[in-house]
Amino acid sequence: MRPVILLCVAAVLAGCGDDLKKSLDDQNVAIIRYLDGRSLTYTIHNGVYRYIANADRDGYDAQTVAETGDEVWFDFEARLFSSTSGAGALFYTNKPELIGELEGAETLSWPVTVQKVRLGVDPLLGGVADAMPGCRTGDSLALFIPSNRAYGDRPMGVVPQNTTVVYVLNIRNVVKQ
Repeated sequence: MRPVILLCVAAVLAGCGDDLKKSLDDQNVAIIRYLDGRSLTYTIHNGVYRYIANADRDGYDAQTVAETGDEVWFDFEARLFSSTSGAGALFYTNKPELIGELEGAETLSWPVTVQKVRLGVDPLLGGVADAMPGCRTGDSLALFIPSNRAYGDRPMGVVPQNTTVVYVLNIRNVVKQ
């Protein structure tokens, strides 16, 4: 009787894995459709889609490039992904002018100041950490992060489990270390 129970448990778990894979596949397809549908040029970094909105600016190539170990100063908006508008409902930010948009989110736990992190040293959401190296001082970028590189199967505040998120970043400065 035990082998039958084990086979049933294995079948249920395999089904859950298939559902998660399909969900991730669906998330990736939705991100690609959104980006391609707007003819946005993007790169993929460990499963995170990075679009730099102002890569065509004067002096882009002369700007300091962020690498592991460097300090990066930035402003951000964390939003739920919307397949129609890209960046949907705001759930976290350090921009004082956007605090009024937050609905049901904890606004006191994150300072409303320019953020400074040391890449590869300070904790960051996995998808953000994966996509920041290679960014430059002055970049305005959007990171489209499938759930497996964001919060996964854990609901996080107003973010439901297995949800794609978008982080909109403005890189203020990169300080080489």
